Amino acid sequence: NSLDSEIKTCNIERCVFEGGYHQVKASSWGTSEKVARGNFLMDRVLCIGTAKSAGECVYVSHAGMTIRNLVHWVPGMPRRGSISASPVVELNYQGQRTAGLEGNTVAIYNITGLNQRSDETEYTGFVGDSQYTSQVVENNLFAAPGIGVTSSPAISTSSSFAGITPRYKGVRYGFEWAGVPVGQTNNGASTTVAYNNFRTNLVGENASGSTNQSYWQNVETQASNQGYTLDHKIKISGVIYSSREGDFDVAFVSGGVRLTNNTGVNWPNSGSRLLKLDRSPVLPNFMANTASPSSVPLLRPATVPSGGQSGRSTPEDFLFVDRQGVKAGGALLR
Repeated sequence: NSLDSEIKTCNIERCVFEGGYHQVKASSWGTSEKVARGNFLMDRVLCIGTAKSAGECVYVSHAGMTIRNLVHWVPGMPRRGSISASPVVELNYQGQRTAGLEGNTVAIYNITGLNQRSDETEYTGFVGDSQYTSQVVENNLFAAPGIGVTSSPAISTSSSFAGITPRYKGVRYGFEWAGVPVGQTNNGASTTVAYNNFRTNLVGENASGSTNQSYWQNVETQASNQGYTLDHKIKISGVIYSSREGDFDVAFVSGGVRLTNNTGVNWPNSGSRLLKLDRSPVLPNFMANTASPSSVPLLRPATVPSGGQSGRSTPEDFLFVDRQGVKAGGALLR
């Protein structure tokens, strides 16, 4: 979210986020954008990771800001990618600033983060930035037991949130957009693209064999059997057109893929186009062991802390349960 130097207000409360890279980001973009003065609050937010989750859960570059009663959980499926899901919160001083911004308080408290992966390369709860002169970080619980990062007290997963079911079905790679030669094609006219422009490999795999007419006729047959209408896409002069919307027709003929322009405008002769032929009916199954579990654990402390507590805390925890004076223990207490 790119914000200018005017005073801004942003409240993120009682929300659930799943998956993603930087699930919540309140930051300038690059070094040329002004960092805004403002009043930013995150309270009672549940962030659910997936096999593809990576990087910071919350990434902020503004002040003042309060982040509290945040629950961040990364389930224990093997990581699909090279970047760890860490840290839970990062404060990163970017770009220009409104005078005095760096002195405004950023308060991070009553947060619970549990990463259950065993193949992470790193994990930490909070990464600050010394250019901000007032950072308050206290009464949080962060743990990644699979790589030896523990909390005191430990975090229990013996019960689950009611009514919350992760929706992530797992990793399933598709096919790349293809750069294909499409010259001047007036509205109502057709052009044919050779089959060898379309490969059979999935995203991230080495290039493999080319497709042919029978390959695409099988895609059409499978679509018909599934009651599915194929939706091919082509990008012309920055505009993406859809076959399902009637912008163009696709026919798999003996000489290649015949495209008929129905957009109402002429396609100019400017070389390669991006074309994605829909192969949804023949996509592989979701990869084993990458689907999210069917429930989200209530990340409570295994034992309720007692004695010697100080610092910031909310009177009630994530579920509006009275803390009864207990400040430590993260977002969920009892």
